[in-house]
Amino acid sequence: MKILYISKSQLPDNLADYAQRYLNANFETLNDFSRVIETIKKTDQYELLIINASEVESKFIEEIYNISTTIGIKGLFLYPSIGEYSTIDINKTKYPLYYNIELPLDGDEFIHEIKNSLGLDINNDSSTEYYSITPTQLLENHLAFCDVYIQISHQRYIKIIRESDPIDKEVIDKFVLKGAKEFYINKREFGRFSDLYFNQITGMTNPLLDKNKESKQEEFAKNILDLALKIGVSRTVVERVNVIAEANIKLLQEKDKKIKSLIKIAKQTNKFLYAHSVLTSYIAVEIADRMNWSNYLTNQKLVFAGLLHDLTLGEDINLLTISNLETEDVNQYDWRIIKKIKSHPVKAAELVSKSKNIPPDVDKIILNHHERPDGSGFPKGLTGDQIFPLGCIFIIAEEFVHRIFLHDYTPELVSQIINDFESTFNSGNFVRPFAALKEMTLPEENYRL
Repeated sequence: MKILYISKSQLPDNLADYAQRYLNANFETLNDFSRVIETIKKTDQYELLIINASEVESKFIEEIYNISTTIGIKGLFLYPSIGEYSTIDINKTKYPLYYNIELPLDGDEFIHEIKNSLGLDINNDSSTEYYSITPTQLLENHLAFCDVYIQISHQRYIKIIRESDPIDKEVIDKFVLKGAKEFYINKREFGRFSDLYFNQITGMTNPLLDKNKESKQEEFAKNILDLALKIGVSRTVVERVNVIAEANIKLLQEKDKKIKSLIKIAKQTNKFLYAHSVLTSYIAVEIADRMNWSNYLTNQKLVFAGLLHDLTLGEDINLLTISNLETEDVNQYDWRIIKKIKSHPVKAAELVSKSKNIPPDVDKIILNHHERPDGSGFPKGLTGDQIFPLGCIFIIAEEFVHRIFLHDYTPELVSQIINDFESTFNSGNFVRPFAALKEMTLPEENYRL
């Protein structure tokens, strides 16, 4: 399916990715409105036109509508928000063959509107994909966040729990006894599930959904702190990171509007990203401290990297949970998703390198944060001896947080992660940072740095 998006700006990435992934839709953006008529007359390849009604002049809208309806191309008007433009009601009357959709909307709503405008069966979802969750993750909740399935063959899944139904431990145990090691949820639900699940295991709630925002924001910060202390970060390091982070953010707020806006969005709309960033900063600085590398500039670089390394991924939690494309089932992802994941360290590093307010090496840390000692990482496939030591500290901290956030925190989980890291991070420039991580997380052991 090919869709022509008529606008001065690009369609938001999350909407384009969603449509590409679930409808196999490819988007082409045309910002020269005078060429639209010529373009759609010359080709019959477009099944749908989406017009950004806030950016296209009314004279072009009328011409586009007339020619597209004559040759049988369906259309959608996209509006920034309800009531912002008085033309909404007029357009609904003047252009009855076009559908109208209003921002903000999520991926599911966007798919629904596209299917609706094309006359497709909204309930027919032949492209459903599933994401596995553990029995522990499922049993953490009293009610199901979403529909839950078991897999009975390679391509067949059966629903066993409906959204909002009680989760019966006996039922889950029976499936486990019969050999079910994993349960499944629709991939479209994974972002919401991750957010709600993360809130559940940490006690966090969304400050934006509560009238008492300040108290909830304090509670949010406290729960990140509690998790850091459980892992083994010292209160001294926590206080040091908090002071540096506050100073860094204040500097960016005053000097760098683009990065400031990205941090604000992450803090307000994506708790997973914000918590991941803060906890990574705590652990990275703790590792540096245990290696006797701790000074203000080193700590500042690690905290900047913690705050900024994943900002260019946006709000899609599915992308934030992917750490290593060599070990993930990459076939389940659309090529655009894979490209976005592979390029995000480069984009974030470029964004940081353009700022005069961020110290040297931060862009390099961010560029390397998905590299691995065996050369299996990205974007450059560097090996353990090619990654500079400060980058190694950050990589270990970030990957540790990634693993912690995907499961319930327990001392046993930490031991398992450390055991796994023995074969991954105990070589090259990673040796000393890994020893420091072991010392931090397994304090009963004595490790020589």
